Amino acid sequence: MKYVSTRGRAPVLTFEEVLL
Repeated sequence: MKYVSTRGRAPVLTFEEVLL
């Protein structure tokens, strides 16, 4: 899991990043 979004969003876990 990545805590900081690599897509330039807010530094929180999104559903997309958790699933990836």
